[in-house]
Amino acid sequence: MVSYKCNEYINFLTLEECSYLIDGLDSDSFTTSEKENRLLFISKINTPNWLNTKLNNIGIYNKMPVFVNKYETGCFFLKHRDRYELHEERYRTLIIKLSNNYEGGNLYVDDTEYLKNIGDALVFDSSLIHELTKISLGVRYSLVCWLTKDSFNKNKSII
Repeated sequence: MVSYKCNEYINFLTLEECSYLIDGLDSDSFTTSEKENRLLFISKINTPNWLNTKLNNIGIYNKMPVFVNKYETGCFFLKHRDRYELHEERYRTLIIKLSNNYEGGNLYVDDTEYLKNIGDALVFDSSLIHELTKISLGVRYSLVCWLTKDSFNKNKSII
């Protein structure tokens, strides 16, 4: 079992892999997620085999659905936790930065900034407080997945 609060993987994805994930998105597949603490667009994606292999290489074998979050100018996600009463199953959060053609949109976990470069990945305890600051210009894409304790068990199957 992985025993860290926060683990960053620099250059986890290449620029080409990030572009592949963004280019494969259907603009009509995004739904708006707007509440008092957030404004963003979310699209569920099918995980390509090559990405599953990369995740396996860092000890992630079984995952929940994978999403791409799209933050346009004015979008944000205030301080929050991913594990709470309605989602106790969320053990770790995986975020991969897919783009860098925007301003603002800094990711903070426990008041420390992460994911400064395209392709960087972060896995952190889902109970940690984190936020994404407001996008002031451009569009930010990131891949997001919540992981259960079983996600780190190679012998469990998601089939």
